[in-house]
Amino acid sequence: MQNPLDSEACMHLSIEIWTKECRFFSHPINIRSPKYVVSIPHFARKLLPVQAHSVYQTLQWQHGEVGSIILALSMGIGKTTIAICVHHIQNVYNIMWEHIRKHPTAHVNQANGDCDNEEIVCPSYKQLFEEHGFACPCAASSPGYFIKERLGVSMVITPTGLLDTWKYEFNACFCPPIDKKGQPFNNKYEY
Repeated sequence: MQNPLDSEACMHLSIEIWTKECRFFSHPINIRSPKYVVSIPHFARKLLPVQAHSVYQTLQWQHGEVGSIILALSMGIGKTTIAICVHHIQNVYNIMWEHIRKHPTAHVNQANGDCDNEEIVCPSYKQLFEEHGFACPCAASSPGYFIKERLGVSMVITPTGLLDTWKYEFNACFCPPIDKKGQPFNNKYEY
């Protein structure tokens, strides 16, 4: 059960921040209720707006001056799902950066500074958006321009007793939803 106070935190975000995050996730700006409404491409779970905000902030911090982050939100807000989602989105952007490296002529020219011009849109924008669900990061006009390729190891430190929870959450994020006994959920559950 989500902490009601944290679930409604999204209602207090400035419209500027919410608009930027909605543009990144391709989420309608007017849907801002404390319910599972934010869809992430190729991710089975829907997020609360406050979880989507946490995912976006985590990605910004990882690619900013901070470089790494420890999620320390209140209990019940969905830190496991947030962490899995951050890694999923980073993986999608890694795949898109690989495409940019392999097909440089299909993208905004990185070498001559065109990528910093906010008026230039990637020629492969539509193709990559349809394939991956996110805007190509090769141009400053992209809402994901700040996400750079980031390869390496991620570490989760968790008590042994929570390993099944991580396995369950991972499966719920990428597979058809199943319960802890391995049985499919009824359709009455909202993801």
